[in-house]
Amino acid sequence: MDVMLLIILFIWFTFIMTGLRIGKYLLCSSSIRNKEKPEIIMWVILFILLPMYVFLGTIGKIAMLVYLLLWFIAQWYFTIRFIFFPNTNKVKGYNKYFEDTHHIIKPSEKRLIPDTYHIILFITIFLCIILIIMNL
Repeated sequence: MDVMLLIILFIWFTFIMTGLRIGKYLLCSSSIRNKEKPEIIMWVILFILLPMYVFLGTIGKIAMLVYLLLWFIAQWYFTIRFIFFPNTNKVKGYNKYFEDTHHIIKPSEKRLIPDTYHIILFITIFLCIILIIMNL
């Protein structure tokens, strides 16, 4: 189950490299086209860690866990915390940057509401962390 969810995370995160549009809905734009180096580097690291997780046992699991924890902390610092502790400038900037992407919940001017892609990403990262911890 943990490997399957990690593969789903990898596929989902790959969409940020290629961009993903379903019909008229843009879920995410391409990091490669937009030359967003942090996402590209993070994807390469995940690409390397996934086989390590599968084939290196505990060492691979710990490496993946550390990576996912750091990724989740970064997501918290740059996005999730503003859901609970709003910052008007951050909310405006986020809404402007992701204005063309699909939102399950309508964006707010007062509180940061992540787009659909990021909601699924946050949940998937969190579930992967839980499953890895349970399988250590």
